[in-house]
Amino acid sequence: MPRDALARAAYAAPFFFSNDGNRMTRIASYCLALGASALLSACVFAPPVTTPTDTNAVAKMSEQALATCGAGNVKEVNAKSFTCK
Repeated sequence: MPRDALARAAYAAPFFFSNDGNRMTRIASYCLALGASALLSACVFAPPVTTPTDTNAVAKMSEQALATCGAGNVKEVNAKSFTCK
């Protein structure tokens, strides 16, 4: 094997590309692949949604639940809805 062919093979071996093309193209290809994989595997962290309880809304919904379900038949009441037994 000629000396220059051995040098070219040794230079290209760490990059796993052919001997064609320049080094900047290889580096750009690696950066593009790394960036794409990072963007596609990103995790999204969102804080839990907490809303303050509106006591007036709960009181109104409780009155409506009692009127609809009857006394002793209300299972659950919150600010937006209620459930009968």
